[in-house]
Amino acid sequence: MSRVKQTSIRFLFALSVIIPIGMNYMGVLPTFSEFLILGAVAAVGAFLILVKKYYFLSNLISAKAETYSTFELKLGKLSGYVCLAIALIFFLVAYLNK
Repeated sequence: MSRVKQTSIRFLFALSVIIPIGMNYMGVLPTFSEFLILGAVAAVGAFLILVKKYYFLSNLISAKAETYSTFELKLGKLSGYVCLAIALIFFLVAYLNK
């Protein structure tokens, strides 16, 4: 995958996290919707890491490498599972704030 595409995907994920937090801070978005959006973003991130194998989204591996070692692949999968757990926590907190 090209560096431009990787950078644009990272930028879009950063925006998709920052925008709901900012909208909730300004009072435009209720807390339930903020947690629901953040859970959906984390779930999409986990899907991309675990299923589509976009390991460059993981902060645990080198961003400059073209190929990954087996240890880096394990760290990438681990970050996908952690992202999935974070998504489930956001969905649970959204349900509790309903």
